[in-house]
Amino acid sequence: MTLLTLRSHAMETNAADAWPERVFVCHSSLDASVAARLVAALESARIACWIAPRDVESGVPYPRQLVKAIIECRVFLLLVTNNSASSDHVVRELEQAVKHRRPILPVVVGGAMSADLDYYLGAVHQIHGSDADEVISLVEAYFAAPNRNPRPPSPLPAQPALPDKPQSRDTQALHVGVIPWPPFSMHAPPGGSPQGLFIDLLTRFGEVNNRDVQFTSISNEQSTRLVDEGLIDVVACLYRTPRRDRSYDFAACLYAGTMGAVVRASEERVTSFGDLMREEIRIVACQGEIGAELASDQFGARPGSARLVEMDTVNVRHIGILVAAGAADVAITDSLTCQLMLEEVGPVLRQAFPLFPLYVGHIGLLMSNGRTGLRDQLTADLRQLREGDDFRQLEREALAPFRGMLQAL
Repeated sequence: MTLLTLRSHAMETNAADAWPERVFVCHSSLDASVAARLVAALESARIACWIAPRDVESGVPYPRQLVKAIIECRVFLLLVTNNSASSDHVVRELEQAVKHRRPILPVVVGGAMSADLDYYLGAVHQIHGSDADEVISLVEAYFAAPNRNPRPPSPLPAQPALPDKPQSRDTQALHVGVIPWPPFSMHAPPGGSPQGLFIDLLTRFGEVNNRDVQFTSISNEQSTRLVDEGLIDVVACLYRTPRRDRSYDFAACLYAGTMGAVVRASEERVTSFGDLMREEIRIVACQGEIGAELASDQFGARPGSARLVEMDTVNVRHIGILVAAGAADVAITDSLTCQLMLEEVGPVLRQAFPLFPLYVGHIGLLMSNGRTGLRDQLTADLRQLREGDDFRQLEREALAPFRGMLQAL
C-alpha cells in the first residue's frame, strides 16, 4: 500500500538554506540500517540529523544527551517498525518529545503500530509506506521538490477534546466535526472559534432552536470514523458522492463544487480523461477525500496499488508538491485547491483540464443513516436561515473569489 501522510509543512523558496536545528531520528537499534538510510536521504537535502549512536558524546550520561537532543531538535522523526513498536526505549523518547511539545513526524513502515505508540500518535499525521524502500523514496521525493525546502511541521497543538462516548454525552447538543474547507468551514484558531458559511448557519440554527452546538476540529480521515462511533452528529462539510451515499446520509446540500487535476507543466501524456486510466500514470490524492474516490472508481487506480498514492495531510496542496517532485504524475482534488497549488508551487505545474471539471458534486453535512428527523430539520432550517439578507450578502462575498469553482444552490 502506498499512503503518504505529512503534517502541514510550510514552504520556502530558497532551497540552498539548510535547517539551523537538527532532526532527531528516533528508532530501534534493530532498525539501524533503515534509520541510517533515512538520515542519509535527509542530510543529502541539507537537513541535519541527530541519531544515536552516531552523535552520542563520550563522557556525558546517555539519558541526559537524549533529552537535550530532543528538546533542541526542530523535528522529532519517529521511525515506526515492528521493532520500534515493541521497544520501551522508543516509547520513552516519544514521551519526552510530547512532554517538550516538539513537532512529531512519524514514518511508518508496513503499517506497524502498537497501542502505546498509537496513544501518542493517533492525532498526528504520518508518512506510511509498504516497506522501507518506499518510505525513503517518498521522503526523498518530497524533500527534493523543485526550488522548495520544507520547514518542519508546526508543534502539535493541544487537540480539541472530542465529545464523550454516546452513553454519557449531552444528547441535546449537536456535535459538529469541522473539516478545514474555506469558505465553508475552517478550524478554530488558538483562542478563537471555527468560521465559515456552514459554521455560521449551524450557529444560527442552535440559537433559533435553543440548542447547544459544539464544534470539534477534525481531519477528513477522521470524519466517517467519528460519525460511526457516535462521537459527532454531522461533519461540516464534505462532497456528496455515490460511495458515501451507500453508507451515510447528507443534510443541507446547499452548495456545489468542481474537481480538477494538476500535472507537471512538461507532462505530455495526460491530454484527456482517458489518459488517467493508463497503467503508467500515477495519481496522488488525499486519503478520505473525493479525489481518492475518483481515482479509484472512475480511473481504475486501486487503493494499495502502485498507481495511487494517498496522502493524509492538513494542507491538501501538498499533493501538488509530490507531482512537482516526480513522485506522482497527476494530483486530483477540488478546483479551488488546484488553483492554490499552482500559486504556491509555481510554474512547474499546470492544470490538466482547465475547461472541463472531472466531477461536479453537491457539498453538505455528512451524517449517519437513519436520522431522518435531524436530517430534515437541518436541511429545512439551514435553507430558511440562509435566506436572510445579512447571510446572503455574507455568502456572496465569500463565494465571489471562487466563481466557476463553487456555487450556491
